[in-house]
Amino acid sequence: MKNKRVIVVAIATLLGMSTAVTTQAAGKTATPTKTTAPATKSGQSSTSSFKAASSSSTKPIPAATLVSSTTVDEELPYHIDKGYVYTSSKLNKQAGPAKDFSKVTWYTEKKAVIDRSAQGSGNSVWYYVKSGSGAQSGWIWQGNLEPISEGTFDIAMKNSDYFKNQNIICLGDSITKGYDGYETLDNMGYPNWLNRYLDTTVLNAGYNGAFLCDGGEQETTGDLTPTVNSHNFKNYDVATIAYGTNDYGHVSNSLSDIQTTLT
Repeated sequence: MKNKRVIVVAIATLLGMSTAVTTQAAGKTATPTKTTAPATKSGQSSTSSFKAASSSSTKPIPAATLVSSTTVDEELPYHIDKGYVYTSSKLNKQAGPAKDFSKVTWYTEKKAVIDRSAQGSGNSVWYYVKSGSGAQSGWIWQGNLEPISEGTFDIAMKNSDYFKNQNIICLGDSITKGYDGYETLDNMGYPNWLNRYLDTTVLNAGYNGAFLCDGGEQETTGDLTPTVNSHNFKNYDVATIAYGTNDYGHVSNSLSDIQTTLT
């Protein structure tokens, strides 16, 4: 009987330990493993509260003041290779950095003096510009605008490798030289665009007031015949000829005269 009691006690003890272990295990299982962040007074978690605090700590950029503005008579083409484009003359919201507009040709419309004292700077000159299509516009500091004739304006066309190692010469009158209807723009005629688009070497041999045929008393050293005689065409792979406007408007050369000269 004594042995039986010992066995019974041992079994009871063992059962008790098993129950305790089971209860303890159940207790562990019932305990949530996900930690919930304590709620703030607004009902947000501490993480959300931190983000909100960080967001609210970002102060808005104060607006600059437009001092004066004038319309630009001649809308010249530029590009931007550094700095930013701003959406308004307040200069406190950016449309984007220069890299976002690396292929855009900007045309100036307004020139303005803007006071940036509120932003920690003084007066400076800015331009209101629009893209050729008119789809993009903004304000750019004058120091960040460069003429499209600058080499940094890379607009080489795809598949332009055919012309890469070829030399081109462009013969013509003021249109070739760079006359835009108002004035002659240095390094801004279509030969300059050929240079950019074809990524090759282009010589602009255009001459203001030049004639294809004999201009009589109005003849120039840039007329077709003297220009051809003054260049060695062995140095060029391609030549373009663009005369005729002055022949049509200022002299009485006939179509047969033009044909003879071209022949």
